[in-house]
Amino acid sequence: GEIAVAVGKYLKENVTENGYADLSKRGDRSGSGDAQFQSIELLNASKRCSTFAFGSPLTIRTNLSVRRAVGKAHLAVTILTSQGIPVHGLKNANEGALWDIHQGSSVISITIPKLLLASGAYTITLWIGDEQMSRVDYLQQAIAFQVIQTSESGLALPMNPHAGLVFSPSHWKYFVVD
Repeated sequence: GEIAVAVGKYLKENVTENGYADLSKRGDRSGSGDAQFQSIELLNASKRCSTFAFGSPLTIRTNLSVRRAVGKAHLAVTILTSQGIPVHGLKNANEGALWDIHQGSSVISITIPKLLLASGAYTITLWIGDEQMSRVDYLQQAIAFQVIQTSESGLALPMNPHAGLVFSPSHWKYFVVD
């Protein structure tokens, strides 16, 4: 639909192939502006990239410019499919990682140890709020990336995005009942 067209256009126009995006000049942000995301980069281990193999680590690193201290900031990173379906909602408060964000520049790093998403295109949305959860900065589609399945994925059968977007390890048991 319309979201997929918008994401496709964004992917062609705004995202570099090396897993980095300059966010400093984005005019589509909203919030008080007390702090603003300046850039975002995607890393596999320590290497910047925009294509990740299923099961590999993903580190999202963003630079933040703080004009006025916001106190204990709430941060959210949402990973969405190219159709706009959210598949991961990462929040620093849920991980016990609340920090006092002071005036100046800072770097925020979020790591997913094993990226367990179906093959396809994804985008990342960034949000930061102050102690009262008031929006300070919000950027949709800050960067895009691809997930691919390889023979090293460890799955006996490839994931089908129509049957599920996120792989969840599970334990199966079989019992014979007389």
